[in-house]
Amino acid sequence: MEIPSTWTFQENIYGANVMLFSPDNGDEIKENLGVSVQKLGSGDDLQTLYTNNKTTLQNNFENLAIKDEKDLTINEIPAKEISYTFSQGDYKIKQAQYLLINEKKAYIFTYVALTKTFDEYSEDVESIINSFLAK
Repeated sequence: MEIPSTWTFQENIYGANVMLFSPDNGDEIKENLGVSVQKLGSGDDLQTLYTNNKTTLQNNFENLAIKDEKDLTINEIPAKEISYTFSQGDYKIKQAQYLLINEKKAYIFTYVALTKTFDEYSEDVESIINSFLAK
């Protein structure tokens, strides 16, 4: 996985296998990208993974507003993306999740930022995700 030199990472934190953190630029919340890897059950496919994940999001965030849902490919692997916003205290948060299955494992990448800083690191996040799965 290629991480920009200005980003840092920690393993096994906040429920993620790996958590990457953007540079400290004084934001109220540091932008981050969590990577979770799960073994799949028999019969699980991308649509099932996505549907279950979306249901979990809707159950966990009372004020969840889904902004976009789409199918895409990441390094020629079918994937799904969902982006959404919610409030947490005084903060307006935007998250994007990228879900895919590769070699019988589910990968969930979750990018978290304030709505006002979300676009600032979107290109870095896409590069990190693409490098993670590059062979």
